[in-house]
Amino acid sequence: MKKIMIATSIMAALLAFGSETGVDGTANATAKLAGGLSITKDGTTSTSGDLAFGTIVPNAIGGTVVINPFGSGARTPSGVQVISSTYGPAAFTLSGESNSAFAVTLPSTATITKIGSTETMTVDTFTSTLSGTGLVVTGTLIGTGGSFRVGGKLHVPADQVPGSYTGTFTVTAAYD
Repeated sequence: MKKIMIATSIMAALLAFGSETGVDGTANATAKLAGGLSITKDGTTSTSGDLAFGTIVPNAIGGTVVINPFGSGARTPSGVQVISSTYGPAAFTLSGESNSAFAVTLPSTATITKIGSTETMTVDTFTSTLSGTGLVVTGTLIGTGGSFRVGGKLHVPADQVPGSYTGTFTVTAAYD
């Protein structure tokens, strides 16, 4: 009988101490998934949102035409003549999560090709109205959207064949 009482006492002591060997705490796990960024061409500008170099008179030495994305989108020719026509920077609208930082990657080069032919010209030295220099520029969405403009430099080879040239370039946006 003594053995049963001792064993019962030991079991009771173990159960009493065993129930207090750990305590639990809880916390919530939370996350907010941001909506994706979207980037669209702003077709409401005088150039319908496109990077337009205007009408250029080719010559025997060639040259360049630069479109500045800032202010009025000034056009600066070098070595070639430009005549009155519509010109200006490309315009984009960016939308996404309010007050989020983002980065936009500009292309290093683009090619425009004469419609109905194979002659080409190169566009490079892309610049934008966003902060930073180089091909990756940054900004912060004010509210849920914002806009920016993109300029560049067109290289006109010597004796370039007259005609209308067109091509595309891509800008890529991502949360930063």
